[in-house]
Formats: sequence, C-alpha cells, structure tokens
Amino acid sequence: MGYTGGEVVTKLDVSGMADGQTAGLCFFWKEFCTFGVQQRNGTRQIELNNNGTNITGLELKSDQTNVWLKAVIDDKASSTFAYSRDGKNYTSIGSSFQFGWGNYRGTRVGLFSYNDEADRGFVDVDFFHYAYANTGKRILFTEVVHDFSP
Repeated sequence: MGYTGGEVVTKLDVSGMADGQTAGLCFFWKEFCTFGVQQRNGTRQIELNNNGTNITGLELKSDQTNVWLKAVIDDKASSTFAYSRDGKNYTSIGSSFQFGWGNYRGTRVGLFSYNDEADRGFVDVDFFHYAYANTGKRILFTEVVHDFSP
C-alpha cells in the first residue's frame, strides 16, 4: 500500500444484510479503522470506527441498496473517509486515520463483513478500486461477489 497518496473506492450492495452485521472497508496495522454500514433492528447506518472511537453517519432509507465508500490517502500517510448514495456526491465523515508500521508490515487495506449476533447476512461487493497517486497504477477488482450466508 502506497504512502504517497491515492484513493480506495468500493461499491456495496447491502440489500442482503441482517441485523447485527457490519460490512465495509478496513485499514489495519497495530491500530485499526473500519468504515462501512451496520444494521441494527432493521435499520442500516453508515459507521466509522477509528481505533475504537465510533462515529455514526447517515441512516440509510429502507430502499437504499447501494452504498459507495471512499478513502482518500494523502501524502502524509493518513486517510479521510466519505460515503455516497449515488456514486457521485460524497459526504465526509470523521477525522483522519494515521497509517503506521506494525511488526514488520505497514498499513493494510481490505474489505470485511461480520455479524456479532448470528451467522447470517451478506453483502455483494460490486467493485474495489485502489489507485496509487502519481504512479498511473490502478488495482481494479470488479464484479466480485461474496455470499457469506450459511
């Protein structure tokens, strides 16, 4: 993962989520940050967990099935976060997450989904795009679908 800037964008179809489930983007080294959608009592909401500090954002309408998550990495090795309901207009949330080194590895980026209430629910990952700044390199994973339901 580069430290000279870049951008990570993913599109999630959250229509298959179940109560107790959280899914989205994550960054981790010794510290961690998760950014995504959580579902509790039939309601979905944007959530940012920056090393244990939770910030909740927009409550999604029941017919809102797609959510775009974006992390913008600056040249100071930190990331800011934004979400979108249409893939065009983004709303910032929370403060930046500072990258670092854990053991012998730097900060990693990934996708996650878990349910702390039951073994159910899924999200469809429509795409995961990671663009390095100033290099012209892009890593594109499109049409990735994972169903973690039993």
